[in-house]
Amino acid sequence: MITHEEFEEYLISIGGLYNWKDKIETNPKMFGVGEGWYELIKNLIDELISLGWDRKLIQSKEKFGGLNFHINESTKEMRELIYTYEKLSYDICEVCGNKGEPRKGGWIRTLCDVHHELRK
Repeated sequence: MITHEEFEEYLISIGGLYNWKDKIETNPKMFGVGEGWYELIKNLIDELISLGWDRKLIQSKEKFGGLNFHINESTKEMRELIYTYEKLSYDICEVCGNKGEPRKGGWIRTLCDVHHELRK
């Protein structure tokens, strides 16, 4: 699992991402998800950049237990890649990065057994 600090270092190393105001961001909190998904998002970012992505992020968040990742301009290949990663998020605990599944409990979150029990 990538820590908050490691993910921030990664974002700095790629020059950050542009937010919807065209301001450079390097704070992992901009993604609106737990550390368990940082590695997933890092891999998505790397693949998007290799496809020519301009690093403009409109919004990223957790919604109904899955990753939502919205970029400004994209090709069909980029959209398919984002969809693939969004689907992958439903199998990864948002807290620790281990195997997880969507869990109900007020707010649907994808969690492993341990973090699901801690949530109760």
